[in-house]
Amino acid sequence: MMKHSQMKPLTLDYSSYQQKTRQKITIIIITLLSLLLASLILQHRGVLHKIEQKQAQLQIGIDQPVIKNALSDENTLSREKTAADIQHVLNVPWYELLTTLEREQKTQTTILLSSLQPNPDKGEVAITGFATDFNALMAYVKTLSQQAIFSEVTLLNQRQTVEDGKQALAFTLFAQWKI
Repeated sequence: MMKHSQMKPLTLDYSSYQQKTRQKITIIIITLLSLLLASLILQHRGVLHKIEQKQAQLQIGIDQPVIKNALSDENTLSREKTAADIQHVLNVPWYELLTTLEREQKTQTTILLSSLQPNPDKGEVAITGFATDFNALMAYVKTLSQQAIFSEVTLLNQRQTVEDGKQALAFTLFAQWKI
């Protein structure tokens, strides 16, 4: 028979010292993380405050009127005037104006337009053309005056003429457009 060796007793030490050390380390880690979180929150508030200040400064700058430099040179003034003139011409309702005239030209077979002379400064266009007779011309003037683009249409003159061997009525009318 064999002898069994005796097992040594194993001592388990659940001492309060090791548990207290682990608890202290855990508390230190939690305290450091809390301090870090508090620091980040304070920095975030500071950044938000600075952003609000900048926005307030920008808003004040927007609300203030622009003061022109009294010493502007003549070249700058000339460029500003040219830009204003171009903007004025571009603000003319060209598309609506030409679309309306083309649409009415297609429906009025008794009218033949020969020229358009817009005057953007006065907001009007001079229209010249030919009509087969006076009634057709007056119907055309009435139709144009009912269009939304025009505030007023006035027949300036008309005269009898011969166009392509046929009697015709040459006319000029002014149309004021709405802006």
